[in-house]
Amino acid sequence: MGDDSDDDPEGLDLAGCATLLGQPRLLLWIWSKVGKFASPAGTKNSRPFWHEDDVYRWAARTHPELIRRIPIRCWPDAEHPATYHGAREIEDAVIQTWKADSGTVCVIWSRPELNELSLPHVAAEFPTPTHWSTCTAPSTFSDQRCQPRNPTI
Repeated sequence: MGDDSDDDPEGLDLAGCATLLGQPRLLLWIWSKVGKFASPAGTKNSRPFWHEDDVYRWAARTHPELIRRIPIRCWPDAEHPATYHGAREIEDAVIQTWKADSGTVCVIWSRPELNELSLPHVAAEFPTPTHWSTCTAPSTFSDQRCQPRNPTI
């Protein structure tokens, strides 16, 4: 645990962690008291704080049922390569899917001229994935733009 520090804009208190994970604050408080929650990154005003990614990584390791709330960047390393399930065209997009140890990953590629696809509409055409990412097809490879999504579908 670090020293008191007020200059960490990313620090979450326990209520912020509860909101992040969609869990009751009381449950996280109990877990923290019995040593079953992520270790705090430090303290602010004598109160513990956590970094968002540390909380996500802890949840991914210890509570796989919360994986839909966790960005891919915080998923644990896979023990096996993801299995590619293929691509499918829906509306003006192509959806690619992979089955990973932590769940199903879908990437939606839309045409560059489209501002936004209706993610819930496209998702209704597909089995419920664990994680979505939408991308605009690039005019050049370096122009690729992707937006990770965790929609409530």
